[in-house]
Amino acid sequence: MKKIIVIGSSGYLGTAITDLASRTYPVIATYRTTPCPVYNSNTGHVRVDFEDQQSVIVILRLIQKTDIVIVASNVEYGSLNKTILCNYHGMLYTLQRDRIKTIFISSDAVFDGKEDKYAEDSVPNPITDYGKQKFKSERIIGERQNVIIRTSYIYGSNRYVVDKRFWEIENAAENDSTINKASNLIRNPIHVVDLAKVILLLKEKTGIFHVAGPRMSAYTFYHFLAKEAGIIVDIKEVMLKQEQANEIPLNTNLVSNKLRNLGIHIPSVKENSGRIYPGSTANYT
Repeated sequence: MKKIIVIGSSGYLGTAITDLASRTYPVIATYRTTPCPVYNSNTGHVRVDFEDQQSVIVILRLIQKTDIVIVASNVEYGSLNKTILCNYHGMLYTLQRDRIKTIFISSDAVFDGKEDKYAEDSVPNPITDYGKQKFKSERIIGERQNVIIRTSYIYGSNRYVVDKRFWEIENAAENDSTINKASNLIRNPIHVVDLAKVILLLKEKTGIFHVAGPRMSAYTFYHFLAKEAGIIVDIKEVMLKQEQANEIPLNTNLVSNKLRNLGIHIPSVKENSGRIYPGSTANYT
């Protein structure tokens, strides 16, 4: 039976991956501050802090004894700590050097948002620090023997946690404030459990895969989430100016050609109506 390590298991996506994977495989769930909330006979918890060299040594030893490493950590987001990035990239180099099967979760932020759509073979050109760090990690891991998954907005309940946009909407309603969302900001929302399922389905594959739902504007997306949550909130439609396109990718429409060829369908936000937020068990049946 394959052994899996989930790097970043206590995060929003990492929790969903750990929950699903541990139903079939032994899983080592790593965390930095708070352990992953998934506790069962198949799951072990290990603290990993990329700022602590001894902690890094522990994870480097563990990955030598595993079959698949799923990197769901968002170390790249907002982290310019040189020690953390150096140790994190060192782990990625070790995974690549020792040919340990790795599934790396990347982002649509590797694209500049200036094209109509992006396929798996489109050339990345990140314009944000986050996108640049993700692309650097992609290049370290490599696609020849591993899996690189690029995704977009992630939403919904993973049975333990709901997405940050739910709290943004709820807080705005409680404070009687307005949420400004752009109708020309195009993303590909995907339910967190749908993403976790596909990640595990692709564990025997290699290469780059775009795993994302149909395109949708941020404005329409937030309206739908508020409706699903049953929250009445003022969401104002705005348009991002062209000069802002140099700071944030406007249209990162991901085309999932490889998933279609495999017969894998990613439900749209509308298709997921009724299973987005707490109160529904449909996402785990």
